[in-house]
Amino acid sequence: MRALALKLAGEYGDPAAVTQARVALHAAATAGAVSTFFTRLRLSEARLAGGATPSEGDRHDELFAAWDQLIVRHGPEGPSFDRWSGTLLEELRSSNHDAVARALAAVGNEVLGVAAVARQPTTGEEDANWELPGPRRTLAFEVKLAPQAQRIINADVQQAEGAVRALETERGNTARGLLLTPYRACEESAAARLERVRLIERDVLIAEVERLLSVLRDYRRGWSSNAVARAERRRAVAGALPPVDWLWRALEPSDHWVEAETLSQAWRASTTP
Repeated sequence: MRALALKLAGEYGDPAAVTQARVALHAAATAGAVSTFFTRLRLSEARLAGGATPSEGDRHDELFAAWDQLIVRHGPEGPSFDRWSGTLLEELRSSNHDAVARALAAVGNEVLGVAAVARQPTTGEEDANWELPGPRRTLAFEVKLAPQAQRIINADVQQAEGAVRALETERGNTARGLLLTPYRACEESAAARLERVRLIERDVLIAEVERLLSVLRDYRRGWSSNAVARAERRRAVAGALPPVDWLWRALEPSDHWVEAETLSQAWRASTTP
């Protein structure tokens, strides 16, 4: 608060206050614990000083903030958390298209800590999307349960590609898409139309979500409202986490289908391309 007050004084014509604001900010940043708030404060100070970009560990800041909110809501012990995670996985496996889309958005928001939304398509919009940080990109999801056809056809790919192109225009950043299907079947002519979009089997994606939830459960064990204890839990599990954009990374080397092995390689990546 002192740094903010001095910054405002500088804006009203006190040049000495600007320097004092930097000193106050540095004092607050170095005195704080290892927590989401103080990590952000240190990053702000580094940016003001022209410092280096944050490390991969810092990029998990929003993820741990989302996990803390989940644990506060459902408790560090007891069955509420397991009911929540069980419902999330049930919706991902659902035969209800909208339930799957909502679950994809929930994975983005509540598990990864990114801005995510499930849309109500009216003119061909994607079913759900995640906004990925550093650099800003949009990952779109198209859900195709195809109960009759049981395969991906030309119209499915055409719709997904059109939605991603529209999203790029709307957001003004790079967009890519994942077409989620329960069936490992795609017409050759449909596969030939893939440009910005790749295909992924639902069970493959669910396995990735289950892997994330396993790390989250590990973080939850021994979690405390004490910032020092939370920092210790964070250090204990950080090495088991993927980059937040690991799905995006897995798209690039994939021709048609995103395979489990490609996802595992992206999970182990440690730097943003």
